[in-house]
Amino acid sequence: GTYRFEQKPVEAVSGVPDMRTSPVALVLEAAKRLGNPSAAKPWLEERATEKLNRSPEVEREMFALKTFWPGEAVTPLATGGRSIGEVLARVKPAELPLLQYLCMAGLLTTLSSVPKVQAPAPSVDDDKGKAFTAQEQAARAALFAERDRLKDASHYLVLGVPRSASATDVKAAWLAAAKRFHSDAFSGLDIGSARRIAEDLFTRVNEANSVLSDANRRAEYDVYLDRKAKGLPTDVGAILRAEGMFQRGEILFKSGRWEDAEGQFREAISLNHTEAEFHAFLGMAMFKRSGKPEEALPHVHKALEMDPRLHSGTIFLSQIYQAQGEVERAQSLLRKAIERDPDFAEAKDELRRLRSPAAEQAKGGFLSRLLKK
Repeated sequence: GTYRFEQKPVEAVSGVPDMRTSPVALVLEAAKRLGNPSAAKPWLEERATEKLNRSPEVEREMFALKTFWPGEAVTPLATGGRSIGEVLARVKPAELPLLQYLCMAGLLTTLSSVPKVQAPAPSVDDDKGKAFTAQEQAARAALFAERDRLKDASHYLVLGVPRSASATDVKAAWLAAAKRFHSDAFSGLDIGSARRIAEDLFTRVNEANSVLSDANRRAEYDVYLDRKAKGLPTDVGAILRAEGMFQRGEILFKSGRWEDAEGQFREAISLNHTEAEFHAFLGMAMFKRSGKPEEALPHVHKALEMDPRLHSGTIFLSQIYQAQGEVERAQSLLRKAIERDPDFAEAKDELRRLRSPAAEQAKGGFLSRLLKK
């Protein structure tokens, strides 16, 4: 069989549906415009025990979807096998339609008590005993090889372009890749189960082009790749929600509500474990609640391992040392911190207090001042 790939004039693009329209964005927009919280709640309550996980489509759009529903708390929570009931109890009433619509659209995959059996990916053995021509065998081998090579590939690798590629380069690469995997390329050939692979690869090529040809989505995707390479959380919604929880924890901490503050800090860490200060405040909240250094120290030490110059971690550790009666150790810690950072005013104040008479020390240091703010 033969095929011909005919490149149309640019004007013809106007007659083609916009492939850059995100299905996730469409669902979000529908939930915002058409959703009814009163109707969504009973629908969700009926399914309260079902477990949730974000679909690959939602994962890929986590940065972009914040444009359509800023501050939404559904997608950050709907992961890790949380139940619909858990998410339902922690989101705003206005967000219930979003949770409902994402579930109905299959963008938040529900896991029932009986696991569903997924169709296995095509393999060479699926066509065992079937006769193929040399041309068909070559096409099948190429498709299986591409499937394996691009299994976890970025959009750039899917199109075979560097991150510095221009819009023109991206378009040219997309046309070439689309030509390779389009069904016309296998017209007249029996390639068996490999046809599914060709369809999947064609979809991935189009998806890569839709992201890389859009300047805003490409910038968001680049941020995602950079954070992923550094082992940092890539869910921007979860990052923002974690920061909000930490800030609420700080308010509770300053009010002396140690247990409540500890809960907020733990939740913040569950969403974003890469912030050293979250661990430092968790440790100090635990210490103030229980008075047990052995519970708190691992968290404060972890914070300082992540960021040796962390001011709050240094002060908290010195406070715990003082509570254990290890004043010299606390002073040594503060002196070293000041040597590293001569502008560390809180450490200077704390060290000055420790060197003063006992009556002066009783007035309290950094932590006391923090609680009074």
